[in-house]
Amino acid sequence: MDETFTVARYDALLRADFAGFAHRGFCELNPRAEFAMNWHFEAIAAKLAAVYRGRVGRLIINVPPRHLKSHLASIAFPAWCLGHDPSTQILCVSYAQDLADKLARDCRHIITSDWYQRLFPTRLSAQRQAVAEFETTAQGCRLATSVGGVLTGRGADIIIIDDPLKPEEALSQAQRQAANEWFDHTLYSRLNDKRKGAIILIMHRLHEDDLVGHVLAQEPWEVARFPAIAEDDETHIIEARLESRCVTRQRGEALHPEREPQEMLEQIRRTLGEYNFAGQYQQAPSPQGGGMVKAAWFRRYAPNERPEEFDRVVQSWDTANKASELSDFSVCTSWGIKGKDLYLLHVLRRRMEYPELKRAVCEQMRGFRCERRADRGQGLGHPADPGAGGRRPAPCHPLPAASRQDHAHACPDRDDRERLCPPPQGGGLASRIPARTDGFPKAQARRPGRFDRPNARLVQAGRQRPHH
Repeated sequence: MDETFTVARYDALLRADFAGFAHRGFCELNPRAEFAMNWHFEAIAAKLAAVYRGRVGRLIINVPPRHLKSHLASIAFPAWCLGHDPSTQILCVSYAQDLADKLARDCRHIITSDWYQRLFPTRLSAQRQAVAEFETTAQGCRLATSVGGVLTGRGADIIIIDDPLKPEEALSQAQRQAANEWFDHTLYSRLNDKRKGAIILIMHRLHEDDLVGHVLAQEPWEVARFPAIAEDDETHIIEARLESRCVTRQRGEALHPEREPQEMLEQIRRTLGEYNFAGQYQQAPSPQGGGMVKAAWFRRYAPNERPEEFDRVVQSWDTANKASELSDFSVCTSWGIKGKDLYLLHVLRRRMEYPELKRAVCEQMRGFRCERRADRGQGLGHPADPGAGGRRPAPCHPLPAASRQDHAHACPDRDDRERLCPPPQGGGLASRIPARTDGFPKAQARRPGRFDRPNARLVQAGRQRPHH
């Protein structure tokens, strides 16, 4: 009798408490793995349960990789919802169909397990047993698809978006735009009841304009953010069905120190780089001090600290000499290189049509005795221009067609050079460059003539020759 009573109490606990149910589901799917319970697991479970009970209609959860977000949101939560209401229609989205199918198989495994069928009367229908979609005998379902999938004629009571982008796709504006537009034009309208339907977006941050950044610009969402290392003192209220409790975390404390202690996270930071770690682990894709380009890389130099001669002088041009861009600025930065130090000597920023631009290039090279330059965008003096005669006005290192982010990632010596700028007093445009690095890459769109950092491949390509 006591054993029966204990089992009955345990079953009642699993039905009422989603965190306990998700824990039991993890043990079912990973019988040889040790489950390490942590407060963030309970906090995420409480947020998801609030969605099911209708308290939250738009929920964003940002959590680092390998913290059981997919198990909670895409596997255990649909099974728990279908257990309580087998007529619920759930749509689950991931970046790839093979991942979506894998999560669907794990969810099905839980629903067909003996302990689940002891808890709930929900049963799967024999009429539809596809990997990507299964139905219950009460016409509920779990449908798995990938970003970009066709959803014509399909609807859902709950939409769950779990990692809509791969990390390697995040720097591609085309990939981000495709995911964001698919959400706007296809997925968002799939709710059966626009007033009561819920959308859950769970992912680690990858870019300021990833899907999280995109939807937050459109309407209010409840956001649960869990950085791997606390940036400030935190207080979290976990409102579970059985009890509520308060959890505090000190600044600098790891999210789950039993699995990923501070020293391990620092090693991950060094391996990924500051920008990727800030997004994927800290859920802040625009970290303080800059991401790919850091304000700490720049410091001021006084006039008497400028070397009398440099190993070489290089220039970087960002031109706007296309017919459709005549109203934009062209910019040239001139840099003196002394050992590993780069001294910003001058910034030219002016609206110029092509003939004036060509003259300015020659004047800048003569004025600073520059021996090498890099061109971004339209080349200068390219053969298609009748005035160029197929000759470039000076030795040039044209940059390949790519985004600013791609050029920054391609620089092999981002961290080991000192970049020195003139002091704010009398420094003109050159003195303002360090203030413009914070958060790069950040802007969704860019007009030519903004400040870009010097290209490291250009610096390495220049011949070493003294300049006075």
